[in-house]
Amino acid sequence: MTERNAKEQVRGWKNRDSIGPRSDSEVNKEIGKTDEMRAYASFSNIGKTPRRLSAFRESGLKSIDEEEGEEDEKVVMCTDDDDDHSSQNADVDPIIRDLFSVYFVTNEKDDDSLNNNTNHGIRERGIRGLLALFSPIAFAESMNATMPWLPSKINESFPLPRLFLFLEWNLRSIGQVFFCNNPMSGFFILIGLFIQSTRVAVHGVIALMAGNLAAIALGFDTGLIASGLFGYNSVLVGLAIATFHSPEKNDGYEFPIVAFSIIISILSVAFFAGVGKILAPYSTPPLTIPFNLATHLFLLATSSMSNVSMGAVIPPSLPEYIVGDDGQDLIDAKAFFSGVLRGISQVFLANDMVSGALCLAGLFVCSRYIAIAAFTGSLLGCAFAVLLGTSNDSVEQGLYGYSSSLTLAAMIVFYVPSISCIVMGIIAVLLTVIAQHALSGLMLPLGLPVMTSPFCLVTLLFLLFQGTTTAVIAVPLPSITIPEDHVRRVTLLRRGFRFLLDAIRSDKYSKNIRMSLNAKKSIRLLSEATKNVTVKDIDVSDKTDKITRVAITCFKTIDLIDSGSISKEIFLDFLRSLHRDEGTGLQNAGEAFSLMDFHGNDSMSLAEFVSFVKVSHQLDIIKKKIANFLYFVHGSTNDHYFDFNELNSALKFLELPALGEEEHHVL
Repeated sequence: MTERNAKEQVRGWKNRDSIGPRSDSEVNKEIGKTDEMRAYASFSNIGKTPRRLSAFRESGLKSIDEEEGEEDEKVVMCTDDDDDHSSQNADVDPIIRDLFSVYFVTNEKDDDSLNNNTNHGIRERGIRGLLALFSPIAFAESMNATMPWLPSKINESFPLPRLFLFLEWNLRSIGQVFFCNNPMSGFFILIGLFIQSTRVAVHGVIALMAGNLAAIALGFDTGLIASGLFGYNSVLVGLAIATFHSPEKNDGYEFPIVAFSIIISILSVAFFAGVGKILAPYSTPPLTIPFNLATHLFLLATSSMSNVSMGAVIPPSLPEYIVGDDGQDLIDAKAFFSGVLRGISQVFLANDMVSGALCLAGLFVCSRYIAIAAFTGSLLGCAFAVLLGTSNDSVEQGLYGYSSSLTLAAMIVFYVPSISCIVMGIIAVLLTVIAQHALSGLMLPLGLPVMTSPFCLVTLLFLLFQGTTTAVIAVPLPSITIPEDHVRRVTLLRRGFRFLLDAIRSDKYSKNIRMSLNAKKSIRLLSEATKNVTVKDIDVSDKTDKITRVAITCFKTIDLIDSGSISKEIFLDFLRSLHRDEGTGLQNAGEAFSLMDFHGNDSMSLAEFVSFVKVSHQLDIIKKKIANFLYFVHGSTNDHYFDFNELNSALKFLELPALGEEEHHVL
């Protein structure tokens, strides 16, 4: 397998599929950079001719805020006084080029910085993957999130890479039941399944492999297969068929059951493609709907198959309405919390506390948010079931925790975690319990279990109205990774827009957005740089302010005749001698020089020049931060042309008004 095929699991930034929740397709672009794998990046390709996916572009740009310490080190290369200016020119010239580079359109330093950051990110990711083999701490850290480095590592270092990549795809499929695109999550869950029942786990693995192989053979999108999206319904199908066939844990294999596990798992793949194609325009995934459809069809079909030993899962009967006290005692704490833990394992049809603990550990490896949401969802579901008077035995077995667990986990994955998202998730959990009671009564005459139908019904409803409310922010499917990554990207967008809008002096759209501390610092320094420059004498011997020392050195370098002042023409001629001869840049530098000429005599004293240098330095920092933010939204450090529609798309993603003509003009 080639490296390109190994990287087909992830998607480049230039392919922005319009499958989001709003009618304006621009809102559905992938907002912000991330190093994580995006499982649903090519979800809109379901039912279409498969295509190759571009390689994932890793980036070292973790924040819009540049590290100012590095700049300070660069600007103090030469600060000692020396009468021999010619001996300093070689060292001072690059410093001056950097100080006043903000006024020029072409800034080689910025380009090099961005490229170095990107290359550093790639090197850092590769080094971390190598260290994972030797350092336990690095190994643990590298297991977090979506492990995007693993496919290329398998392709480069493992024998039989095709086999190991297929194994990785299958493990990701197990984790994707709980929206975890992480093979280690799947590994932990798989161990828990084998602890619960070897026979059931084997049937699940057989169905899982059959589903993924069928998806490959049918030519479905490789990115979706590699991210585990075509396999998670299949593993549930195998687990369900084996569980409903026999209570035996470690024996009782029958050929018809194994065969049907394979056949129905392939049917779930077809359902995933069909349901996915229907829901793709609404930016909504199929969830476990394919699993429910395929398994319910199989269970109904076996009622007339005399050669298949599958009885009714539940004895068919009409619902009984219980009025008043049913005589059961309040469930004790031990039984209740065992039901909460079993509620997590019951997602995989495993009625075992150890299995539940291992499943929770697997979720924690990928995302702390998902693990906490899964446990909390099971807890709330079981508590509400007790409040409604549900059978204590059902609560203790975790039967009212698994759908609720999935519901809350889905809410914090497909929406950016926030207070509003949590409140909406709690409401969805309560509705899931009610839906489970309703569907149980509906399916009781057919002898069918509800499985994860309550979760699908309620979660699908809440996902379909995304974009119709400003209380929560829906994550576009192509951008979905893990909740922590979603929060980070939205936080960077909010801070970046506040910084950008403050920089263009617009208060109209910057309400209720928190400004980053570095943004406040840069704007404060910019204001302070112009204060009292005509009345405060500059102490040349002062070695505490690095920028002041550099400014004094530069002033002496330019003022070759020691006249005590620098004219505008001398300053511009000096910039030309440094090959800063771009017309627009010289004009910008000249205008800035005139603005800082407080005496209006077309020349600068030492005090004025020090202030000019400070202002230029802060402007350069602001420029870099704005540039980093624009690259973050734009998704590329190579393309230097920016479309305002991309900014407006990100603003709309944050439920904020678009930029107006005045803001466009200022930018």
